[in-house]
Amino acid sequence: MTEYKTEIEFNLSSPVKYHAGGKIEESYTLILKAPSNRVGRQCNQLKQGFMRALKGLADSSGDVKVHNGDAKKQEITAEEIIEVLQMSEIDYSDYVETFKSLLTNKMAMVSNDIALNGVMFDELSIDDTDKMLGEYLESFLLVSQLKKLKSD
Repeated sequence: MTEYKTEIEFNLSSPVKYHAGGKIEESYTLILKAPSNRVGRQCNQLKQGFMRALKGLADSSGDVKVHNGDAKKQEITAEEIIEVLQMSEIDYSDYVETFKSLLTNKMAMVSNDIALNGVMFDELSIDDTDKMLGEYLESFLLVSQLKKLKSD
């Protein structure tokens, strides 16, 4: 049986700044929480967007080639998830906004008691945001879908 994660640690390339105890602190790490029903709408939008992206990249037989080589022998990586999304017809900017809405609903913490907010999210680098999105999807939202892709 697959063990599902309840949180993952994401390392940033540049720090996020936040206020704590009257001081400005910095963190190079975010704790990303597994989604709950509180963010169910955003989760469904992200899952559906990924599945639509896959469908749009399918060849005439319905197969989607994500890897160079034998997909059955490799894991689909967070980077490849982002490539699929960016190569598809979905509006990637809207997709990232949905991800922002999910994370800023207490699904990402900069410290034990301080949640990532919209201002902090806006200060993240684009590369960090893309990598974080890929890892979040891989770790929490697309677990069963990615297993099916790997086994096909």
